[in-house]
Amino acid sequence: MSILRSLCKIPRYLAVYNNSSKSLLQSTVRWNTSAANAFKAHRAQAKAKKEPVEVFKWILLVSFTELEKMEYKPVKVRGKFVHEKELLIGPRALIDETSGMSRVGSLVSDPKKNQGWLVVTPFMLADTGEVILVNRGWIHQSMKPKEKREASLIDREVELVGVVRLTEKRAPFMPKNHPEKGSWFYRDLQQMSSYIGCQPVWLDARGIPDPPEGWPIPNQTRVTIRNEHLSYVITWYSLSFFTALMWHRYFIRKLALL
Repeated sequence: MSILRSLCKIPRYLAVYNNSSKSLLQSTVRWNTSAANAFKAHRAQAKAKKEPVEVFKWILLVSFTELEKMEYKPVKVRGKFVHEKELLIGPRALIDETSGMSRVGSLVSDPKKNQGWLVVTPFMLADTGEVILVNRGWIHQSMKPKEKREASLIDREVELVGVVRLTEKRAPFMPKNHPEKGSWFYRDLQQMSSYIGCQPVWLDARGIPDPPEGWPIPNQTRVTIRNEHLSYVITWYSLSFFTALMWHRYFIRKLALL
């Protein structure tokens, strides 16, 4: 009877092992995915720290598929802002330049203090006359009206360094852009460039020399991806340990699992 009872329990033990194996596989996949994301973030950070390319106009002469290879790469441009066609994306949280992370959500953050808008201004290149989009930076929600930041609406020719960015994917539950209402929630290059009538090229500005009062806070480029390697390593090895322990207890020592 004891042998028969043990045989009857085998399916239950195998089910326990099967569930553990599935969890182990899922954790391994998540770990590998996290490693891939971290690698991408590392490459993005390396690109963003490079010296800017001196000539930018050649980008507009090649297919825009080539532009995808330049994401996060800094380039230098010279030209004038077209402030009358300015777009505001948001509301958005201020990204801390030192960490690349949003200040909203931290234990010491004040959501109202760090909530604002990204100022996206068409930029006419001096050497080609082509118009691209430049994210000048972040402003507090109280600075949304243009009359509160008139000093920052410079009309002279400037030289700036910006980081190439591509279209961002709309987050779940995020509203769609409504150009006719002036409501922009995420970066859609094709939609924005079509609305403005410019090239689908976007730069996140690092800033300009001697910025005037009210100039948006630059360097709003998020390239940091949360590193969860440690948690996945702990999970992976814990599941491996307990799976091996169950096998040893049941198949080697011939003891009941439960």
